[in-house]
Amino acid sequence: MSTSDNKTEKEKVIQFICLCLAHWYYFIISGIVCAAIGLLYFKTAVPVYTIQSQVALRHDESLGGTVSKGQTGGILSAMGLGKSSENIEDEANIMGSQGNIKQVVKILNLNKVYTQTYFFGLSKTSLYDQSPVLLEIDPSHADTLTSNVLFKIAVNKEGKAKVKVKWGKYRESFQVDAFPATISTTIGDFVLAPSPYFEQFKRPYNLTILYTNYNYMAQIYKETIEIEFYKKSSDMIFLSTNGSNIDRAKNIVNTTINVYNQKWDFDKSYVYDHTVSYVNHRLEETGGALYDADKEVQKFKDQYNLTDIEADVKYYFTVGASIQEAKLTIETQIAGMDILLDFLQDEANHFELIPFNISSENSALSAFVGKYNESMIRLNEIRKSNPQSPLLASMGGQMEANRKNLMVSIKKEKESQENAIAVLKQKENVLDKRIGNVPTIERDYVNLKRNQELYQTIYIFLLEKKEELSIRAAALMPKLKTIDAPYVVNKPVSPDLIKIALMVLFFGGVAIPLGLIYGIPYIKIIKRRK
Repeated sequence: MSTSDNKTEKEKVIQFICLCLAHWYYFIISGIVCAAIGLLYFKTAVPVYTIQSQVALRHDESLGGTVSKGQTGGILSAMGLGKSSENIEDEANIMGSQGNIKQVVKILNLNKVYTQTYFFGLSKTSLYDQSPVLLEIDPSHADTLTSNVLFKIAVNKEGKAKVKVKWGKYRESFQVDAFPATISTTIGDFVLAPSPYFEQFKRPYNLTILYTNYNYMAQIYKETIEIEFYKKSSDMIFLSTNGSNIDRAKNIVNTTINVYNQKWDFDKSYVYDHTVSYVNHRLEETGGALYDADKEVQKFKDQYNLTDIEADVKYYFTVGASIQEAKLTIETQIAGMDILLDFLQDEANHFELIPFNISSENSALSAFVGKYNESMIRLNEIRKSNPQSPLLASMGGQMEANRKNLMVSIKKEKESQENAIAVLKQKENVLDKRIGNVPTIERDYVNLKRNQELYQTIYIFLLEKKEELSIRAAALMPKLKTIDAPYVVNKPVSPDLIKIALMVLFFGGVAIPLGLIYGIPYIKIIKRRK
C-alpha cells in the first residue's frame, strides 16, 4: 500500500491547500488574464436585445352578426367563421407556423445573410439592409437549393473584388472588375449588384453572403420567435424575439403580424367572392323569373281590360290575408331549400362552401350547415397547402357523406313545409267556397299575383344578402389589433455581466490554475521518458 493511500481525508485536503498556496501565482495570473478577456468581451461584444410586441385577437361582430335573423341569421357565422370557432392557442400556433414564418423570410429576404468580417473572419458585423453589395437571383431558385451557398467577397481599394463561392463540395473563384457582375456557377447565375451604400463603404473590406433556401431559414427563425398567450380565455398574444440588429428584429415581429393579417384578408375575400358569385347567379335566375311573372300579370290585365282589379279582390285579400302570409313565408323557405339542394346536387360545387342557410328556423339544420362549411374550409386549406396529404382521401370521403346527410335533412325539412302548405290550401279551399261569387278572372289574377309576389320576395331577399355581404366585407378590420408596437426591452440579453463573471471565476480561479498545477508535472514526466 502506498503512502498516499495511508493518508486521511484531512491530510489530503491540507496537502491540496498547500499545493495551491505553493502555486499561488497561477491563480493570480490566470485570474487577471481571464478577467481581462472577460472585460474585453463585455466591452466589444454586440449587445443582443429582446424586442416585444402585444396584439389582441379581434372578434369583429360584422363577420358573424345576426342581421335579419328571422330569415338566415349571419351568413358568415353559419359558415363557421364566427367567434365560437376561434381558439387563442390555435391562432398562436398558426401565427408561428412554418408556413407563416417562411412567408416572413420571403418578404424580408432573410434567406440572404450579409456579414462584414474583420481580423481573418474572427470578428463579424451583421449588415442586414446596409450591405454595399447585394445578391440578386430569381426568388424561386431558393426553393430548389439542397445546400447553403456561401459567397466570400474581398473588395480592394479600387472597387475590384475577388469572389469565392462554396456550395457543398463545389469551390470556385471569380475576379470581378466592376459591379454589377454576373457569377456563373454550376447551380445557376448569380448577380452581385452595388447597393446605395456601395460608394459610402470604406475600402478595402471583406463580405460574406450566405444564401439559403426558405425552409431552412424559416426553421431557424421559427425557433427564435416566441409567440405566447397567458390563458385560453384571453385574446392577448405576445410576440418576442432576440437580436443584435434592432431594425431587423422589429421588422420580423411586424411582418409576422402582417402575414397573419394578410392570410385573414385572403380567407375573408375567398368567402366573400364565392358567396357573392353564387348570390349573383341566383339573382340573375330569379330576376328572369320575376320579369316573366310581371309580363304575365300585365298580359292578363290587357287581355281582360282590367284597370282596378285590386279593389275588386279587396275582400278576398282581407279575409285570406293571414293564410296568404303564412303560405308566402313557407313557399319562400321551400324556394330557399330548392336553391340549397340545387347547389349541393351540382357536381361543380362539391368542394365549395354553402353560401347561406335559408332555413334558419331549423336550428339543427343551421348547425349542420355551419359544421359542414367549417370542415370544407379545413379541407380546402389542406388541398392548397399540401395536395399530397394522406388526409385528403379520408376527409374527402367524410365530406361526401356529410353532403349526402345534409341533402337528406333538407329534403325532410322541405317535406315538412310542403305538408304545412297542404294544410293551408285546405283552409283556402274552404274560404273559396264561402266566397264563390268571386269572378273566375279575379281568381286567376290572384294566382298570377301570388306567383309574382313570391319571386319579388325571393329577389328582394337576395338583394339584401348581397348588400349585407358587401357592407360586412368592407367593415371588417384586420384580425390582429396591435396593442404594443414592437419595442426594445431596455436590459440587453447579452452580454450578461453575471454570466461573464461566473465564467471568469470558474476558468480563472479554478479550471486553468488546477490544470497548470496538475498538468505541468505530467508534461515534465513525459518529456523525461522521451
